[in-house]
Amino acid sequence: MNLTLQNIHILVIEDIIPMQDLLKHMLRMLGVGEITTAKDGASGYEKYVRETPDIIMTDWQMPEMDGLELVHKIRKHKNSPNRSIPIIMMTGFCAHQRISLARDGGATEFLVKPFSANDIAKRLGHIVQNSRDFIVTPEFIGPDRRRKKNDGYRGENNRKSETNKKIKATDVLVQKTGVGALDQILIDKSQNVLDNNKINFIPIVENFLAQLNEAIHKAKQEEEPTRKALDDMVDPIMQIKANARVLKYTLVGNLADIMLTFLERLNLADQYAFEIIQAHQNTLTHLVSREMKGSGGDTGAALEKELQSACNRYMNIKSKIHEGKLKKVKAKE
Repeated sequence: MNLTLQNIHILVIEDIIPMQDLLKHMLRMLGVGEITTAKDGASGYEKYVRETPDIIMTDWQMPEMDGLELVHKIRKHKNSPNRSIPIIMMTGFCAHQRISLARDGGATEFLVKPFSANDIAKRLGHIVQNSRDFIVTPEFIGPDRRRKKNDGYRGENNRKSETNKKIKATDVLVQKTGVGALDQILIDKSQNVLDNNKINFIPIVENFLAQLNEAIHKAKQEEEPTRKALDDMVDPIMQIKANARVLKYTLVGNLADIMLTFLERLNLADQYAFEIIQAHQNTLTHLVSREMKGSGGDTGAALEKELQSACNRYMNIKSKIHEGKLKKVKAKE
C-alpha cells in the first residue's frame, strides 16, 4: 500500500519566488492536494492562522520574520491555533550547531539545501507515519525527541521532571494519507521537475553577492569586527551555496560551501581573513558574470583546492598562535 498526499495541505514559506514556485511544482508532482505559499515569516504566520494547513515547510533566512522566529511564534504564541503542527525547516546551513538550534527552537524536521525529491518525500513520510508527543515546558516547546522511555537522552529532551504539559500524538495525518511509501513514479516526476528547471540564477546570485560585498565593506570599516559582522557575510554565502547547486551552478555552490564552513569556524576576523573572503567574493562575481554552470572541470577543481588551502592555512596559523598564547599563560602560572 502506498502513502498518498492528496488530502494533505502544505504551507510553503520561501522568500525567493522562483524557488518557491519550483518547490510548489515538486510538491504537486508528489501528489500534494493543496499548497499555499507565502514569501516571509510574517505573511506565513497569517496564512497558517487563516488557512489551517497540515504541514509547514519554511525557509530559514527570510526578511520581516525568519524561519526560526516563525517557529517560535507558532510554538509559543497564546493565540497560535495549532502549536504542534509539523514544521520542516529548509536551509543551506548544515553545521551541527545550526541543526540543533532549529530543533531546539521547535522545528520537527530539517531539510538541507540542495535537496532532492526523495529527500522531501522522506521528510513528509516520516512526519506522517512517526507522529510524536508534543512537549510544553518553560524552556522548550516542540516535538518530544526521546525515542523510548528512559533512553538516557540529555539536554532539551530530558524533561521527565520539568514537563508542564504533554500533547499526545495523533493519527490525524495517517488517516489522511494511509501508510507505506510514496509511489516511486511520483518521486521521479518530482525529481524531473527539479532536474529540468529553467530558473535564471543570475539575478538571484547577484543580489546575494551585493549583500556580501556590502557586509565585507562594512566589516572593514570597524576597528574590531564582531561576530555580527561575520554573520552578515554568512547569510548571503549560505544562500548562494543553497541555491547554486539546485540551479546547476555546481562550482559556485561548492566554493560558497567551502567559504561557509570557513566563516562558521571563525569567532572573529582580521585583515587576513577579510582578504580570503574578498578574494572569494571576487571569484564568485567573475564566475557569475561568465554564467559558468557545472563544475568547471579542471579549472573548477583547481579553484576549489586553492580556496580550501587558503582557508586551511589561515586556520592552522590561528591555531598555532592560540597554542602559543596558552603556553605563555601556563608558563606564568
